[in-house]
Amino acid sequence: MAMVTRALHRKGVDVARCTAERLMAELCIEGVIRSQQRRTTIPEPSAPRPPDLVDRDFTAEGPDQFWVADMTYVRTWSGPGLGRLRPGRVLPHDRRT
Repeated sequence: MAMVTRALHRKGVDVARCTAERLMAELCIEGVIRSQQRRTTIPEPSAPRPPDLVDRDFTAEGPDQFWVADMTYVRTWSGPGLGRLRPGRVLPHDRRT
């Protein structure tokens, strides 16, 4: 309702919040309630950490010497899921700062 009211105000239509609420009810329009952000991974404090096999040094001398993967989580209606797994080589021109 607040977003509809703001959108109407941006278009130059002066409308009260209660009027927008009434019109939305007549048209059977409901706003989407945003959920809170959820952490996908909550580490156990006492659990051992995996070893840092590359010592945070992402340099490679040439092609096919150093491979990493980028995992992207995507929010879906049924909950967070792994959207894609993108393997790639780390070369000087691939590095982003």
